[in-house]
Amino acid sequence: MLDTQLILIEGMSGAGKSTTAERLAARLREAGFEAASYHEFDRDNPIRTKASDAMRDGYEKEGPLRFPGSDASGSNPYGSEQWAMLAEQLVAAPGRVVVLESRYWQNALFSRFLNGWDVERLESYRQRISDYAAPARPTLIHLAYSDAKAVMERVYPQRTPEWQRWMERLFSDSAWCSKRGLEGREAVIAAYRAWDEIAERLFHVHQPHRLRLLDPADDWPAAMLQLDRFLEI
Repeated sequence: MLDTQLILIEGMSGAGKSTTAERLAARLREAGFEAASYHEFDRDNPIRTKASDAMRDGYEKEGPLRFPGSDASGSNPYGSEQWAMLAEQLVAAPGRVVVLESRYWQNALFSRFLNGWDVERLESYRQRISDYAAPARPTLIHLAYSDAKAVMERVYPQRTPEWQRWMERLFSDSAWCSKRGLEGREAVIAAYRAWDEIAERLFHVHQPHRLRLLDPADDWPAAMLQLDRFLEI
């Protein structure tokens, strides 16, 4: 297989991150690896973030959804040093692979984008995570879409009204959307479209391995075959 022990699945809500992560972990186990995937809301996720805790608690309690504004640096439960500890554990266990969805971009960077961080600050924080995770030779899989609005129109009917209200509150309450007077589904679509430009930049600086799957929902079997071939499994 491709020389990696940490696979990061990223994309907008409804992109298929969870399904892709679970399928990929199963394929790796079939190939003889000790592989596990983690959903962004799993309480035993090896990388804990303020964003995921705030989103999960806000969804479960329908409470405030504003993300904490700190940079999560230093020695604390949310510190970026978690990535170094995970990488160290993986390097000490050859044959073990961890598949994380949403932790690298969605929870660590996109949440800060919604809080108003500029591109340079986001890139600096991304570099810090990348440096910590480097020993595990992380692979980035980006499930990218040509049109955020089309994705939301496809996803909304598949989700509960509670999820729809949660998403719209999450974005409407953010600093980025509030500054622009955006609310509801309009806020969700506009934020994701703006994030796409940043994601493009972040994707191209990721090392050592990266793959973009464009509009994978148009043909999931073909997208998953492309992923298998990229990972050489």
